[in-house]
Amino acid sequence: MNIDLTETRKKTVPISQYIDSLKQPFKEEFVARKHSYILNQYAIAGIKKFADKYLIVAFSAE
Repeated sequence: MNIDLTETRKKTVPISQYIDSLKQPFKEEFVARKHSYILNQYAIAGIKKFADKYLIVAFSAE
């Protein structure tokens, strides 16, 4: 499977722009979730095992 990363980037927006576009109460709730989010270190360690062979792209889908 080939993914065109440039095309993917064109279809996304920076998190700050996304947050600015939200209306209340969703904006406040999203910001609260963003500030309290903690990466799962076990998951990150597992993903890192593949980083030398694959391009790993992570994003939030609301």
